[in-house]
Amino acid sequence: MGRKPLHDRTMRQSALRLPVDLYERLNKVAGERGMGEEIRRRLEASFAAEKSPDDPATKRLLDAIAHVASRVPTDALWSKDAYSFAIFRAAIDALLTHFRPAGDATPARRLLFGPDDPPETIGRTLASFALHERMKASDK
Repeated sequence: MGRKPLHDRTMRQSALRLPVDLYERLNKVAGERGMGEEIRRRLEASFAAEKSPDDPATKRLLDAIAHVASRVPTDALWSKDAYSFAIFRAAIDALLTHFRPAGDATPARRLLFGPDDPPETIGRTLASFALHERMKASDK
């Protein structure tokens, strides 16, 4: 019997007992990826979600956004219904206003952008990068 390929030596097999309903739900959503890959993907996501931002204000803002997202007072999810989205957006705008620091929006330093780029352009660019990274991560 030959040696296992390098990528196999980086993995460990584990037996896992699951309640029948959880097993069936995982099996259904896993599809062609397979249950093992689905479990790995979900475990990685749960560890990533545990990472807390270094900035306490960012952590408080993200916690507040998650709180609002789970309590939009409609029967539809904010991501599926325009009215629910409008409520969610208004809540996020209110949160951002609450967390806004004092002072003018003048650049303190420039790392990637030109001196004449307005905050809106930089923000849209950062949002585009974030969406692109999330799409790449969801393809894995």
